[in-house]
Amino acid sequence: MAEKRNPRTSATVDQLLARYLDQFDGAPNTLTKHRGYMRNHVSPLIGKAKAGALDAEVLDSFYAELRRCRQHCSGKAGAQHWTRQEHECDQRCTRPPACKPLGASVVRHIHFLLSGAFERATDLSRWDAHEIAAVAATVNSRPRKILGWKTPAEAFDEHLRSLRAGVATTD
Repeated sequence: MAEKRNPRTSATVDQLLARYLDQFDGAPNTLTKHRGYMRNHVSPLIGKAKAGALDAEVLDSFYAELRRCRQHCSGKAGAQHWTRQEHECDQRCTRPPACKPLGASVVRHIHFLLSGAFERATDLSRWDAHEIAAVAATVNSRPRKILGWKTPAEAFDEHLRSLRAGVATTD
């Protein structure tokens, strides 16, 4: 694609996530879960990819794999031992794996993890204040379902009016 951005970083997804998680200020158990998602799902699939080179096709494939198999197997038969004890391998050890997808909530958590890392890594210095203000105006002028189909500005004005109506005056 000729219109792709030219990324200013050569950092990999793993490096970006490591930096993000080192600065993460959430609950310790959330950090532990995020590190597990990174280790088990992100790193094996897209961790070595350059962060600036990720495009919609790569991310679509990544999310499709998360929804296909939580073990990220090839679907071929291989040694998958049914017990950790000493045993004679039989057909149970060489059957194709039973693929189970990750749950929708886990996929969302992984998406939020990646979104947070990319958001923190975004360099806004490429754009001037006028361009950023234009994007903010566009986003903030969209009505939101959660606000009763009002824009954020309309909802905020309504909230301020309700606060003023509830305040007694000393005239």
